[in-house]
Amino acid sequence: EKLDLLVVHDLFMTETARVAHYVLPACSHLEKWGIAYTYNVCHCLPYLMLRKKCIEPLNESWSEWRFLTELAGRLGLSESFPWKTEEEFVSFMIAPSGLSFDYLL
Repeated sequence: EKLDLLVVHDLFMTETARVAHYVLPACSHLEKWGIAYTYNVCHCLPYLMLRKKCIEPLNESWSEWRFLTELAGRLGLSESFPWKTEEEFVSFMIAPSGLSFDYLL
């Protein structure tokens, strides 16, 4: 109520989404490439797992990569988000591990 504008990008209609001025539909984990980290299962096992996109985004949902890339472009910040594909974005996130997208694929 105190915000001039609240935009939510989420998969679910959360309490925050209910009071938002705009709700932008997000993709599920099945509609985008991603990474599953150790904290999802157990803190004691050092691993990461590539999550493969199974289906195209449903309806008007967008992945975080698409949302951030589009927003950056409209704000004149495209150079800060140079990835042309979701796969490139995931490769960038994986890079600090020393592993490659192709290796995990």
